[in-house]
Amino acid sequence: MHHTKCARLQKYVIAPSFAVKLRNEIGDQFFSLVVDESTNEANISCLALCIRFYSTSKKSVVDTFYRLLPIENATADNLYQTVTRCLAEDGLDVKKMIGLGTDGASSMIGRTHSLSTLLRVDNPELTLFRCVCHSLHLAASKASECLPIIVDFVVRETHNWFSTSPKRTNEYQAIYSVRKQNTVPKKVPGLAGTRWLTRLEAVSIIIDQWEALKLHFDLSASKERCYTSKTLSDAYRDDQNTLYLLFVRKTLKEIVSVNKIFQSQTADVTKVTQDLIAMYRNLINIVVNGKHLSKCSDENLPKLKFLDHVVPCEAMNFGYEFTTYASACSLTVAQVHYIKERCKEFVVELIKQVQMRLPDNVKILMMLTIFHPSIATS
Repeated sequence: MHHTKCARLQKYVIAPSFAVKLRNEIGDQFFSLVVDESTNEANISCLALCIRFYSTSKKSVVDTFYRLLPIENATADNLYQTVTRCLAEDGLDVKKMIGLGTDGASSMIGRTHSLSTLLRVDNPELTLFRCVCHSLHLAASKASECLPIIVDFVVRETHNWFSTSPKRTNEYQAIYSVRKQNTVPKKVPGLAGTRWLTRLEAVSIIIDQWEALKLHFDLSASKERCYTSKTLSDAYRDDQNTLYLLFVRKTLKEIVSVNKIFQSQTADVTKVTQDLIAMYRNLINIVVNGKHLSKCSDENLPKLKFLDHVVPCEAMNFGYEFTTYASACSLTVAQVHYIKERCKEFVVELIKQVQMRLPDNVKILMMLTIFHPSIATS
């Protein structure tokens, strides 16, 4: 079968039959939608819809692709008209929609005028679910602005240095194998512009290979007439950058683990909210005295005015690696204090950003634990 005929069969025969089967299976049941706006390879804005409902044939809750709709622009009114028109064409009642999942775009979840507020006019009982993974990414990305730009430069340019040059990679592998007894170094991954938290893997690899990378860039700076190699050589020789990266690795490790839980297909949905709140509590515990924090319950934690109880940087716990390296390096007391202040600003901003993006219905989500088998069958 040729490509043209195969494509037309998929578009005009198979796809419509699947769509009709899906609509008949949903019927007049309650359902939830996951909505996201994106641009395809043809530079056309599209609205992707996934649907969740209870399948009577499979006797289980089903998540499946629903529609891909072209849109002229991603304004709140246009998104609302596109979604409601699609539901009307398929005979689905918007009042049967019990949940709406979106990213953090203002046109999706804005409190004054957005897709969620317009849908709530038709269905006041609609529950909004922000994408936790996207929210944590935005929070970490915003907080990173409190750190010196050289930190991001080291992580990004270390990957770029080796990504297009097998010669440089081989030279570095020779240096690393001598130091680590014929072992092959891990490659520093590239940075994703849409996922700031992917930097944790790159940061961990760079810290673990710091001495070998420093030696490599020292040799490169002496042999090559290259501004990048000279800048990276100076950066790897600066103990301040080591301290910043050590603190970033410690702080982001738990956030990334929670991010992976929400991305997992086998996560326990009755406990994921507890994991999120526990991560948030641990972040606050870095800059707030434990006595004040212990008085606040998990349900009231998102509304805690933590800025009123922030401790001085001398009383903060920066982690064992940070503290050990800070006492052993050649930096002065004033320089270490300045680094601690910048790290404190990073944590405070990170907490503020996470607090802004926590679900509004935390108390209800925390009650999901009663559906855990160990509790429901007790």
